[in-house]
Amino acid sequence: MPDSSTTAAAIIQQAKSIEELPIKNYACRSKLFLHPHPTAKVFLFFHGFTAGPYQFEPIGQKLFYAGYNVLVSLQPGHGIAGNWNRDNPPPLPTEREIYQDFALLKSFN
Repeated sequence: MPDSSTTAAAIIQQAKSIEELPIKNYACRSKLFLHPHPTAKVFLFFHGFTAGPYQFEPIGQKLFYAGYNVLVSLQPGHGIAGNWNRDNPPPLPTEREIYQDFALLKSFN
């Protein structure tokens, strides 16, 4: 099990790699509310299929002000800019392992 500083570094790296993607809407970017030190608890939120990290911002801020670290990362393949429609859907991963690895910080894109 990695220590908290290793985990925090991995999360920050994940967020930076996502920030480099051509995200369609700025509100869909990852939301990280991190104190400069480890906290007693960390809240990790996963947005739904048609949702985005912005929906967790109000509760994330409240938890952060209560003393916790809060992570709301954009899910793999979500929010990428493109000309998507019914005939040309966005390339969202459908393999369970991609999301599982993402949640376990094994994959950062």
